[in-house]
Amino acid sequence: MTQFNNITKPKHYQGKHGLEAMAVVDNFIGNLAGKAAYCWGNVIKYLLRFQ
Repeated sequence: MTQFNNITKPKHYQGKHGLEAMAVVDNFIGNLAGKAAYCWGNVIKYLLRFQ
């Protein structure tokens, strides 16, 4: 059984293959900056966490 560290790698930020939400957000944000990047990042983060 795989053990998770709830401080540095919480389960609710990982998909079933271990990919973290921040890696996906960074990939989709691209060159956006400021409020646009912040808003898109939150949308993606919460969609990924929805189950």
